[in-house]
Amino acid sequence: MKKSNPILVGFLVIIALLSASCGGSVPAVEESAPPAQTFAPQETEASAIRSGNGSVEVQLNLLNQTTETLEVIWVNFDGGEESFTRLPPSGSETIGSYSTHVWRVYDGTGNLIGEFTLTEDAEQYVAISADKTLASLPPPTPAPVAPLGQRSYADRPDDAPGMYQVHFLYVLPADGTDYQRDLDGKIDVTVDTVNQWFAGQTGGSKIRFDTYQGELDITFVQIGMTSQQVIDASVSQYGGKYWIRDVLESELLKTGLFEPGKIYVSMFEISSHPSTCADAAHPDDLMGRMAGLYTSAVLDNGYDCASETFGAGLTYTDMSVIHEIVHTLGFAASCGANPTSAENFSHTGDDNADLMWAPDANSTLYWDTDRMKLDPGNDDYYDHDIPNCPDLADSAFLDPLPANPQAPPGWPSEWKLP
Repeated sequence: MKKSNPILVGFLVIIALLSASCGGSVPAVEESAPPAQTFAPQETEASAIRSGNGSVEVQLNLLNQTTETLEVIWVNFDGGEESFTRLPPSGSETIGSYSTHVWRVYDGTGNLIGEFTLTEDAEQYVAISADKTLASLPPPTPAPVAPLGQRSYADRPDDAPGMYQVHFLYVLPADGTDYQRDLDGKIDVTVDTVNQWFAGQTGGSKIRFDTYQGELDITFVQIGMTSQQVIDASVSQYGGKYWIRDVLESELLKTGLFEPGKIYVSMFEISSHPSTCADAAHPDDLMGRMAGLYTSAVLDNGYDCASETFGAGLTYTDMSVIHEIVHTLGFAASCGANPTSAENFSHTGDDNADLMWAPDANSTLYWDTDRMKLDPGNDDYYDHDIPNCPDLADSAFLDPLPANPQAPPGWPSEWKLP
């Protein structure tokens, strides 16, 4: 992975991602080989080194700190190489293996970076550094859990472990003003209010939010980039200023905060945005796991997002939070009956009181939060009868869990719960 920018969550949180990631496993068989620890390419023939018959289960955690996609190879019991996985730049993966099993890592051009043999330690951590060397890392030390009412720099233990849920982040750029929105209670008011509205629309089903001891769990993060550096990165990486959310999600991924089975809402104190006070991923055409709220941003047209009332109930701003969450879950889908237009199929266009409505180029209407409904007519994205079309009513993020719970469309396996 590229070396992380300074952040308050620190290195221990990076390692926490490794232990939370999903992976495969390799079977143990009866064959003997002595354990060894090797962290450099070997001159011996590949067939001279092979995996042994170790019976101790090992969780192998790999962290790619390079800018290349790396290939991870398992050396089988005959000394042959079997491709197991590919680690993207800044990527990590956890693999179930056994003691005395041998692993190799190759770079993007097929050169051997190194190999290692697993010991009997239950958890083992190996980083591939930027200079393409392997390094064994010590097991992470669990961070203390911040009491309720205090700022938390890590995801607290979940009240609903093993369930899909929405986690809130309060994020500052390096030069951002800390308004302590993670502590002032307004995010809690917004979540409680919009979720009660959602339950009234669905007949009882709510969005499952990440809580700790019954209270909304909000994690504080400060990234190492200034507001301007985030904007500049959007331009350099994506060709324009509109991809601030993508840059932020990429930076947050480096912290190790993102866990399988969760989507994230980041209240980000960036100073400006070209066009919006909030936006979101929209799988599977715009992949990602995060919505962004830009409560301090001034838009290019001069509009100040800080002028919008937040945390006061069913206001325009509060409803935009659940609007962006539903986007991040994959809705509205292009297969709905009433997309805004052929170019804007992630919104509906038939009723401006629909939660997922957006105007087309010729519309003079405004989003009517006073009459807000969830898919009026049930013909676009909730509890519809459109064949082979994703339905929010089946989302695994709902509580209670639907009969046929579905992860967001297009999610890769590493984002899903086991």
